Amino acid sequence: MNSIKRDFVHLDVRSPFSFYEGAARIPELMKTAEKIGFDSLAITDRNRVCGLVQADQVARKMGQHPVLGLLLDDPRQRELEVLLWAKNLKGYGTLCGLSSDRLLDSSFNLLQAAGKLDSNVIAASSDIGLLRSLQEVLPKGCVYGNVTLPDSPEQRKKLRLLYEFCRKMDIPLVVTGNVSFTDPAQERTAHLLRAIGEKEILRRPISHQTNLNSGRPLDDGGELLRKFQSLPDALVNTRLISEQCEVDLHLGKLKFPEPHIEAN
Repeated sequence: MNSIKRDFVHLDVRSPFSFYEGAARIPELMKTAEKIGFDSLAITDRNRVCGLVQADQVARKMGQHPVLGLLLDDPRQRELEVLLWAKNLKGYGTLCGLSSDRLLDSSFNLLQAAGKLDSNVIAASSDIGLLRSLQEVLPKGCVYGNVTLPDSPEQRKKLRLLYEFCRKMDIPLVVTGNVSFTDPAQERTAHLLRAIGEKEILRRPISHQTNLNSGRPLDDGGELLRKFQSLPDALVNTRLISEQCEVDLHLGKLKFPEPHIEAN
């Protein structure tokens, strides 16, 4: 196993808490990651943090390093997305607040929300306009250009523009994979979930229906490593981000309020 592969970490993983996307439950994701040889895995459900406590518990019980994250999108422009990872407990609180705002506030605006982030989170996006906003509020090392495998000529063009923008603005890149299932047998389930979510008609064979993005399997990252071997820093940055995320949720610990006693 080469050094890049050892340093690679999956930082974009959906569980069933991402409705119509994740086909594998969190314990299964963690066990598969351990079996492959990963010591760290991020859970980044779409607009929801419901699974992060379970992810933290399962990972720590297995001796894994949990990375608690969130994929946040804009309700009026769903392709406008940002991946967020909590660096500490305050960052986790930020993710919880953003998730609540996104789900409960009908006027939620992702660009405005991004302007309220701070150094307790790390953010990555493939949208150039959103990256500009993030760079204004977050310190260096907390903003990344999100690189994913393109599946169309249009996406390849956008990837090139993203690369050129990040190089010009000195924004580091990070490779993510949109993981939503653990093995090929679950791909049909993931595809079905996406079809329901997108209200699309399924055709046979399901696996050949290209208008649905059902995500990728949780694997050793081999395809990502081959496709992005010309961007070794973007692969290694997955590990660097993982190592910055040290969230202690203080689960199972009693915490009493500080009493305030007036003098005399």
